[in-house]
Amino acid sequence: MIGRLQAYRTIEFGRLRPHLSLNARYDNHFTDADLRRHRPVRAALTPHSILHWFAAPELSRPDLRRRARELWIVSWPFFAVVTVVLGVAVLVEPDTLARRSITIAAVGALMILLHTISRGGRPALASWILVIGLSVIVTQRAWITGGIHAPVAVFYALFIVMASVLLGARGGLVTAAVCLVGAIVLTVGTALGWLAPRPGADSPLGGFVFVVLAIGLALVLQALVTLHAEQQMRRSQAALRKSYERVR
Repeated sequence: MIGRLQAYRTIEFGRLRPHLSLNARYDNHFTDADLRRHRPVRAALTPHSILHWFAAPELSRPDLRRRARELWIVSWPFFAVVTVVLGVAVLVEPDTLARRSITIAAVGALMILLHTISRGGRPALASWILVIGLSVIVTQRAWITGGIHAPVAVFYALFIVMASVLLGARGGLVTAAVCLVGAIVLTVGTALGWLAPRPGADSPLGGFVFVVLAIGLALVLQALVTLHAEQQMRRSQAALRKSYERVR
């Protein structure tokens, strides 16, 4: 009986052995070749993929997509204008090539950073980084180009308007406060001789007053724009109510 059982096992194993060896060969082949073939392949860097990355972010939520597109419209044209203007300035004054190249590189790095954050679904944070980062960059570059007498007033006013467009009234006020702190730092540095003022420059206090005036005008412009937007919204809501009442 035991001999018959052993013989039966031997016969069955002999029948299954070709299938087992075939499966083993198939498994080994799948492990070595097919797994490599089925691994996710990273997309190659092509001009189309690079242009797609720099395009306006397409986010799932409509509100985030709108804010990301507004940020994209504001940030990249601004960087293009800065690059062109500073490039022309280098042609006029070749000895400023290194200093202006650093400015372009700093603004470009800031744009790439905030675009990455915006593509990640946080356009509001990217907008804050844009306006605060630009204010810090302008203040730092003014520190080595004349202090409070450098042309920072125009840039400060521009950044406040940009903040009010991207972040609302609160964004404009916060950016104005940051710019005011930067103006105070430049004024103190100029008054104490920590930096070299421009030849023939007036008193640091006069430059500070001019910058504060520009910041105040930017805030007034922001208030007018905000008031106009609120009035337009109220008119639209009133028109919608009238249309709804007529339908009823």
